[in-house]
Amino acid sequence: VIFVMLFSMSCELFTKENNQASLDDAIQKAVIETKAAATIQASIDQGQNNSSPTDAATEDNGGADAEPTNTDTPPTNTPEPTATAEPSATPTLTLTPTATIQPTPTTPVDDPTNTLGNPDYEDDFDNPSYWLQDDNADFVVKLQDNKLQYTKKADNNYSLWTASWKTIQDFYLEIVAQVPGACSGKDEWGMLFRTPEATKGHLFTITCDGYFRMRVWDGSDMDTIVNRTQSEHINTGSGAINRLGIMAIDEEIKIYVNGFFLATVNSNKFDMMGPYGITINAVDTADLTVHFSELRYWDLSD
Repeated sequence: VIFVMLFSMSCELFTKENNQASLDDAIQKAVIETKAAATIQASIDQGQNNSSPTDAATEDNGGADAEPTNTDTPPTNTPEPTATAEPSATPTLTLTPTATIQPTPTTPVDDPTNTLGNPDYEDDFDNPSYWLQDDNADFVVKLQDNKLQYTKKADNNYSLWTASWKTIQDFYLEIVAQVPGACSGKDEWGMLFRTPEATKGHLFTITCDGYFRMRVWDGSDMDTIVNRTQSEHINTGSGAINRLGIMAIDEEIKIYVNGFFLATVNSNKFDMMGPYGITINAVDTADLTVHFSELRYWDLSD
């Protein structure tokens, strides 16, 4: 086909008139030759493309696919990856739990025992001549296991007390009290002090549910000088242990529980000199029992 085309073009050139050899004809001839060469190259290229790998792969040749022509573009030079050093074995970190440090109990900063030194007197409740012991229809008082064990049988809201024979004037006095059995509500117990006689005196008490108060009994009337007040420092409920403290200097009286300051009052009721004791009042629990121990005092008289 190409040959016929070239031959036809040549014949056409020779049949032209005399001016066919002009410059214009030469230029036209060069253009025609250029087009012919381009046509030939295009035909060659088309012949190569007619056997593409896609077409060959779709032929059924008994299950064996024709080997595809490699038309992949040659890869560009890819730098070799930098060698990475193999990480050394890292030991497994095992966290060993540390022992929980329990807080060390600290004495409250306002506890008088921090500065008073050794007490002037201690009573371990082993001498029956210091305290009245009795068992009757209303109460039981006995010394046992280095404790004064006081039981009030009726829950009739009536305070009972007993006093020691010793007398003191200006002092810091404290005692430990524990309820070994049941208690509830306003069941109360505490200390008797500045007692001119058995039927009169000051009473500082705490309750099973965590309140304190101070009263004065003059033999016929009970006057409250510190109203019933709740304190977080009072240990409550059955089995609770509390340390009660009284500091009395002249007319000023300060009261403490477990070393914590509670209140200050002034009282000139009765003479400053007098014995001390313990008191109990079953308000909500029959057979309320309180064990008193570790009584001691510091003499603060001039």
